[in-house]
Amino acid sequence: MSCIRVFLFLTLAVVSIVEINGLCGRNERFQKCGSSCPPSCANPDPGPCAQICKRGCFCRSGFMRNSKGQCTNTCP
Repeated sequence: MSCIRVFLFLTLAVVSIVEINGLCGRNERFQKCGSSCPPSCANPDPGPCAQICKRGCFCRSGFMRNSKGQCTNTCP
């Protein structure tokens, strides 16, 4: 039983470290509660959006996701 507790503790620790470090790409930052419809090069003004939190990597201010999934400040 104690082995299971240690395993669960270590698993949670690793997940927390990954989230803190973000492991996000260039020009991205990790957010615990980001937009479910962030602007992109294909849709720079997504308009009305449901207020649903989404965890993950989001483009930094002034950047939008392009068709390759990268955050860029120059859209075609």
